[in-house]
Amino acid sequence: MCLTCSVAASNCTSCYTGSYLSNYQCLCTPGYYFNGLTCVVCDNACATCSSTASYCLSCNPAYGTLLTGSTCLCPNGTYQSVSLVCVSCSALCLTCSGTNTTCLTCSATAFRTLTSSACLCLPGYYDSGSVTCQLCVSPCLTCNGGSVLNCTSCLAGYTLIGSFCRAPLTCPSYSYAGYCVSACPNTTYPVGSVCTACTANCLTCLSGSVCSSCVAGYYLLPNASCLASCPVGTYASGSVCTTCPTGCVSCVLRTNYSAPVCVSCQAGYYFTTTQTCTNYCPTDQTHVVI
Repeated sequence: MCLTCSVAASNCTSCYTGSYLSNYQCLCTPGYYFNGLTCVVCDNACATCSSTASYCLSCNPAYGTLLTGSTCLCPNGTYQSVSLVCVSCSALCLTCSGTNTTCLTCSATAFRTLTSSACLCLPGYYDSGSVTCQLCVSPCLTCNGGSVLNCTSCLAGYTLIGSFCRAPLTCPSYSYAGYCVSACPNTTYPVGSVCTACTANCLTCLSGSVCSSCVAGYYLLPNASCLASCPVGTYASGSVCTTCPTGCVSCVLRTNYSAPVCVSCQAGYYFTTTQTCTNYCPTDQTHVVI
């Protein structure tokens, strides 16, 4: 590995780049390793290396890495930037990658949980602007601040009114939306002493799924549900869809008619001159099958 020598081939007088002369021997300079022929520079991450450029024996102090086995890695709480320097993670991240706010793990003692690479407060805690999330005040189950006026949901038995949890009510009749009422309002029905929401589009109902009338623009069907229009086989009578007469596929209620008239008939039925459907066509001379 001598650049020049004297007396013997192993008696070096000068060395190649990457090595230095010591007692007539050429040794690899720190930051280089011997590959069997010459000294080769280590990877930038290594201060010293052996066998290969990436097999580190010590780490480059300029990058702030720590030796783990034979690899130089950024310590927990930091990430490796594009310039290879270890940069501190955001205080909210326990570990991170790529940027200081792209969290990989969160501190359990800070009451945070990983959500889409961000460390957010656990349910029941709120972000006060510090690293550690603060516990919501009772009776808030979840909240966005430290006051009883910052509730977003409530403990069992309490009712959320705006951002405030109202205490359980003891009402002489019924309770609705945190207040005592003498009767359940439209769109609700009583379950015990609590007014509970009807199914969608019911104005009044007998149970959660049995409507007795519908909101404006909807019709009450024979199956006690509400639709925006009457289905085939029924006709609109006021705000109620009523089943067409026997044999009709479709029917309408026309002005000056006391009963609906058929528009079309089912298979096996015949359309009559009185706009009804019959399954028997008279064979006298006043009727004919078309």
